[in-house]
Amino acid sequence: MRKYSTINALYMSFFSKSLYKDVGADWKGISFVYLLLLLVLISIPMMFQLQSSLNTFIDNEVPKLIKQVPEIKITDGIVTTDVSMPYTINDTETDRPLIVIDTTGKINSIEDANAQALLTKNKLLIRKSKIETRTIELTDIESFTINQSNLYEWTDIFRTWIIIILYPFILFFLYAYRTVQALAYALIGKIFGRALKTDLNYQALISLAIVSMTPAIIINAVYSYINRRIPFWWVICFIIAMCYLYFAVRSISGKEVEIKQ
Repeated sequence: MRKYSTINALYMSFFSKSLYKDVGADWKGISFVYLLLLLVLISIPMMFQLQSSLNTFIDNEVPKLIKQVPEIKITDGIVTTDVSMPYTINDTETDRPLIVIDTTGKINSIEDANAQALLTKNKLLIRKSKIETRTIELTDIESFTINQSNLYEWTDIFRTWIIIILYPFILFFLYAYRTVQALAYALIGKIFGRALKTDLNYQALISLAIVSMTPAIIINAVYSYINRRIPFWWVICFIIAMCYLYFAVRSISGKEVEIKQ
């Protein structure tokens, strides 16, 4: 029976031999639940930080771009606008052409526009790479209007929902990445076990690897809020994780605890 809960492991993983003995003996299966809990707790502040950065970008940069956009109407697949053409919307940082609007037929290719996108009388061309351009036919659009007012409305909707929509996907990829990492670390733990003459099965080593990753994961999360960058930070995190993994395996060395098969 487990002696410590997943909540205990969040802080006891930094120092407790007793915790690691319990993890090696009785945490079969529960370690993956613990990993999910840890990543949920770590990623919530990260989402607030991402939301804050997004809000700053939207408040400072997006209005500069929207102010350049004229009213554009698409009726029965035909684009109309009341500005003289070709009309260019520039990147606010580099001042390079971002979108060119030309319904006169003077510019028909993305290369001639020298921009990331070209809106013609009945097509939207988007540069995907130096050698690939995507063409979107507008013939199926009966009625659609783009103006600064609805662009601001769409921006507010985007601001409100994008983090909520992205969070499950970010959490999934974090969980997948850390799971693969734990499986790899468990193999290293096997080497530690042989060196310490401790016979641990792979499942126990996975549980130990997951919990011993906790200090490095938490330290890395704190580091993300610091403005100063440390060279080879990932190497430092790896060394921290390996030290705790060795500590975890050593905590179970000898006959101090029975490892359940």
